[in-house]
Amino acid sequence: MDSEHRHELKENDLARALAGLGQWWKKHGRTTMVGVLVVLLVVAAWRMMNFRSQKTHEKTWTELATTSNPDVFRTLAATYSDSAARALANLWGATRYNAQASRPADTDDPAANDRAAALEHAEAMLANVIDDDQAPKMMRLNALMAKAAVMENLGRFEEAQKLYNQVKQRADVPGYEAWGHRAQSRIDLLAQFHNPVVFGPEPVATDPKSDTEAPAPADDGTSGTSTTPSTSTPDDDPQTPAPSADDGES
Repeated sequence: MDSEHRHELKENDLARALAGLGQWWKKHGRTTMVGVLVVLLVVAAWRMMNFRSQKTHEKTWTELATTSNPDVFRTLAATYSDSAARALANLWGATRYNAQASRPADTDDPAANDRAAALEHAEAMLANVIDDDQAPKMMRLNALMAKAAVMENLGRFEEAQKLYNQVKQRADVPGYEAWGHRAQSRIDLLAQFHNPVVFGPEPVATDPKSDTEAPAPADDGTSGTSTTPSTSTPDDDPQTPAPSADDGES
């Protein structure tokens, strides 16, 4: 078989392959193009979503890091879809509400003096974290501790103790022992509030006059000699004779 004949065979094989590809393309070309376009669209959409998610993530943490107003934290928590960011906004906002209620009244800011409203907001925000199953366990334990502190601020010590007991139960797993120890220390402190304060007996009242005594006479060293001045009258003085009746007549 010479070279020319081999070349013709190769051309025939190529022609048959191209003819077969043409037939396949006519049958499956449109479906293939649609599949390729779908894959490209999915990749583009994924990249766009990833880019937007990254931007949203950066914006979220920037907002949380640049504010200290509890009202702003409450607004941000209501808009976040990310469970961790939402829980953190609620925690930080509730902590600041509780601290705001614990400070002395500020006459320049009447809104900040509404102690009852601040504690109500704090309790509601912490309940959102506790009831959120998607929130990290660490944040839910912190929310229970913070809510117990709010109950203490309200004077509801029995409710605070129940919350601390919940923390002990949920923290009874490896890695969360610190929360259990903190809760137990608060329970021990609350127990002291139930012990009555025993005062000592009241001192017996004394008469101020009885406490003042006359000073003792000074001792000049002469035994039996008194320094008290004599109070004898002339009639008692043996050196001065009393006048007689005879002397008056003469």
